Amino acid sequence: MSGPTLQALDGGRDQSAPGPAIVELAAAVAKALDDPAFAASVAHFRKRPVTVLSEPLLDADAVAELLDIPARTVRQYAAEGRLPSRQLGKHIRFVRAEVADALERGLIGA
Repeated sequence: MSGPTLQALDGGRDQSAPGPAIVELAAAVAKALDDPAFAASVAHFRKRPVTVLSEPLLDADAVAELLDIPARTVRQYAAEGRLPSRQLGKHIRFVRAEVADALERGLIGA
């Protein structure tokens, strides 16, 4: 014996597409985050933006090679928060685009 399907419970709406309320909410949130005052007021809820990985993560040695600096300096920059990194267990990893952004913004010298 099976119960009603989710589609039946939702008035027959196709579940593969977001409903109009979700689309409207997403647009409102996106617009609100463009407002610096609102973005600042919710910044503490957003510890770190979600990163969608389209490329492999780099280790400290790979970043050091890219920047032509010692791996020890890469780890130091990460510990100081100057270089965005991810802690995966006892391993530290970097997203190439975030390394490039930190370099462009002058957070690290290479």
